[in-house]
Amino acid sequence: GYAGHLSGWKQAGGFEVNFLPKYQALVEEGYNVLAYDMRNHGFSAPSQNGGYNPNFFEYKDVLGSLEYVRKRFPTMEIHLHSMCLGGNSTLVAMRRQPKAFQGIKSMILLQPISGDALVRKISDGFWFGKAGYDAFEKHYREIWGYRIQDSSPIADAVHIKIPTLVAQVRKDKFTYAEEDVQAIYDAIPVAEKKLHWIEGTTERFKGYCYFSDHPQPMLDWYNKYATV
Repeated sequence: GYAGHLSGWKQAGGFEVNFLPKYQALVEEGYNVLAYDMRNHGFSAPSQNGGYNPNFFEYKDVLGSLEYVRKRFPTMEIHLHSMCLGGNSTLVAMRRQPKAFQGIKSMILLQPISGDALVRKISDGFWFGKAGYDAFEKHYREIWGYRIQDSSPIADAVHIKIPTLVAQVRKDKFTYAEEDVQAIYDAIPVAEKKLHWIEGTTERFKGYCYFSDHPQPMLDWYNKYATV
């Protein structure tokens, strides 16, 4: 989660993001949960000098988690709950190693975000416009050797082959969510998909709380595609 209710961490709305209630709801429904922190977050070790690039690094952790579950529990069904940058990483993994996702029952993709939409929103928020966008790209390359387009879930969404529920705060003030997430959803080529807009807030981090506060849509989606 995120300790947004504590001093020094209130810049994302001033409230706690707690994933435990949705994990509890899943366990009570009969599911087992494997949750892990992304690189450079929580208890996960630092790597690549604090940078994030799903196109090169984090997608490997998605594949590693699938390999772990399949080796440890070979008869267990797998559903995915991929959030934000973790969702981006999952889509990259689907592009790079599609066979790893064969047999997976369903996915919830919670607030994926394009690097382009995020940086444009930040630049526009500071009235920097294209100059700010170009400056970010320049320094991003100088510091880490990355590009904004390295995080492009719109392009990667075409590699989704499993039933997918996409959920997003519609009026998210951190990004151009309606444009970006709608495009991600539209690019998903499967018929069994659904887009759930979270209304009544502009706080992105409320989206991360959504299934903790309202677990039933999550349970309904997974149960619809579970076979055991």
